[in-house]
Amino acid sequence: MEITTEIESEENQPLLGSSINNGLINQQKKESIWKQTFDPSKKFYRYFSLVFICLLTTGPYFCYVLPGALEKEFEHDLDISTTKFTIFTSLYSWPNIILCFFGGFLIDRVLGVRFGTILFSCFVTIGQIMFAFGAYTKNIWLMYIGRFVFG
Repeated sequence: MEITTEIESEENQPLLGSSINNGLINQQKKESIWKQTFDPSKKFYRYFSLVFICLLTTGPYFCYVLPGALEKEFEHDLDISTTKFTIFTSLYSWPNIILCFFGGFLIDRVLGVRFGTILFSCFVTIGQIMFAFGAYTKNIWLMYIGRFVFG
């Protein structure tokens, strides 16, 4: 009896969303535009998410490479040597020696992929803000700390 009622209810629903039968269109109008647009089963949402997931690595890589392109300007404005400038790259790399062992464990077992991505993206953003503020105030130590947090 239950199976036949499910089949009958599916048969009564319109295939292409026409206004025939049971006021289905009225229910669709009541759904918010937000729900209709960002429904995970729709193609728009999937492509929208794909674009932003691809861009997720672009920002940190741009911030990582940026000081290398501005080496002469940093050395001139901050009055530092090439050796002190290369510490920026070293400070970025040092945390990755440790995080490669613990990062995977933290994301897989403790934090989860979503929260882990948000947390580590916040570290990248905070580190870059510290680095930029240090460059603005010409405080080399704040720049070093910012690069370390960024890494």
